[in-house]
Amino acid sequence: MTATKFKYRLDRRSRRITWGTFAAIAALFVGFHFIWGGAYLPAWFLLLLLCIITLFVLSFPRYLTIDDDTLQIHCIVELTRIHVEEIETVRRIDRSHFRRMIPLLGSYGFGGYFGYWFHLSDWTICKLYTTERKQLVLIEDIYEDIYIVSCPDPDLLVTLCTVARDRKREEIYRHALAAGKLSPESILPENTTPGNTRAKAAGTTSPGTEAAGTEAAGTEAAGTREAPPSPKEPFQEEPSGGKGTPPADGAGLPAKEPTQNTNDKREKRCCSTSI
Repeated sequence: MTATKFKYRLDRRSRRITWGTFAAIAALFVGFHFIWGGAYLPAWFLLLLLCIITLFVLSFPRYLTIDDDTLQIHCIVELTRIHVEEIETVRRIDRSHFRRMIPLLGSYGFGGYFGYWFHLSDWTICKLYTTERKQLVLIEDIYEDIYIVSCPDPDLLVTLCTVARDRKREEIYRHALAAGKLSPESILPENTTPGNTRAKAAGTTSPGTEAAGTEAAGTEAAGTREAPPSPKEPFQEEPSGGKGTPPADGAGLPAKEPTQNTNDKREKRCCSTSI
């Protein structure tokens, strides 16, 4: 993806404050030169004021660019670079979010709204690079640093940041997999597909993971099958002298003695009596 450039533009309030500040400095310079005659204290105060104003001017945001690797915020002499794979959250915010912020060290309209600002609701410190109070985009990285930028097309900026982040994270994952730093069973990290779709929630797994899951399912199915019936054992008595349970078919029972006829017994008894 080629670098996309977004230029900053001052809103009406920021333009008024900027030109009013320059007019006030020019009036003070004329007054110090013609009224006080270049005295020591007025000259020292004017020099300090000019140094502070110069620092503010050097920090004026000019434009920002987004490509496959970084999001860059260009000021006059300052450059802030945010790697796209380190972006955790990127979303558009409304004007009410800006109203709950106060500047700690920065500009409130002179050349824009930039510097370190404090958010009263969240109790967080944000770094602003804006020139207007609307069309704002909040960017939070993995280090919990918060950046707020303004853009003529904030929706496009959010889309480009999301697509570049997901593409970069997927590329890093493939390189780590090729280098052997990750196992084939591991899945892609979160937020790696375009549209901020989580790979885990979508159910996408690597071929190794799918094969491992199939093998585990087969093992589980095999474990639930009934074991084949064991051969019947002969009847045995319990050690305590109790009777065991005879097998169903009568196998293992002692052989029965042949029974004599009742008439034969009576004849034998009669013969012994007669004798």
